[in-house]
Amino acid sequence: MVDQGEGIWTVSFEANAGTVVDYKFVNGTNWSSGESVPEGCGNGDGFGGYNRQIVVAGPDVFGPHCFGACAACTANLDFPGCTDEDAVNFDSGANLDNGTCAYSVVFGVDVSCVEPAPTMVNLAGSFQGWDAAATPMNETSAGLWTLETTVVGDAEFTYKFLLMSDWQMAENVPESCGLSDGFGGFNRTAIPVALTTELPVACFGECGACDCPGVPLDGTQFCGPNTFWDASLGLCVGLTVCEEDIDGDGAIGVSDVLALLSVFGNVCP
Repeated sequence: MVDQGEGIWTVSFEANAGTVVDYKFVNGTNWSSGESVPEGCGNGDGFGGYNRQIVVAGPDVFGPHCFGACAACTANLDFPGCTDEDAVNFDSGANLDNGTCAYSVVFGVDVSCVEPAPTMVNLAGSFQGWDAAATPMNETSAGLWTLETTVVGDAEFTYKFLLMSDWQMAENVPESCGLSDGFGGFNRTAIPVALTTELPVACFGECGACDCPGVPLDGTQFCGPNTFWDASLGLCVGLTVCEEDIDGDGAIGVSDVLALLSVFGNVCP
């Protein structure tokens, strides 16, 4: 046979149409180095082994076959699977990555600023078909909901949190930490970087950690016009307004007198 390079050897011959040809390949000139043809693609040679066999039907090309195998060598040596050692489903026997590598990702969201406190938090994303009801999260502490799940692929994926099992209570992700969803809104994004990727806990609808405003110390921060914060009652109460109460704080005091003196002697418009 003639060496064509890269391990391929060829030979051609002439035969009449209809001729049955039995053959096998030999690595050299000694039958001890002949290939063992598999039964699945061979014809009995009468000595317990098998020969390859073709029927000549016209000009044709047979092979290339892998030495001692039925198919081509590339087909026999390709073992598809996950080849990334950082994936949870790494296959040490695979030599052809088939895109099935999966990574463990831990999601967390803080809903302590949401009133009233939600009784359900769900996760939806590109990695699970944006199904609002398929991935419920678990409340691990007051206001903190988490979930560890697998994401297939090592590319960037998008997601967001929801307070129900539908899209009515989906969070509005800020543009500064989101990727456009194509509908005028934004989604959160992440990329798996290790065997287990733990994402930073996000405040629901915010980019960073939650910073909920506490109870203010006085009515100017918390209560509306003509009301003030009553600490003993824990609520805003209405002011009793009279004409002499110039500063409108519900009482006639020094500040009212000073306000009056500051305009004393002026001519009214």
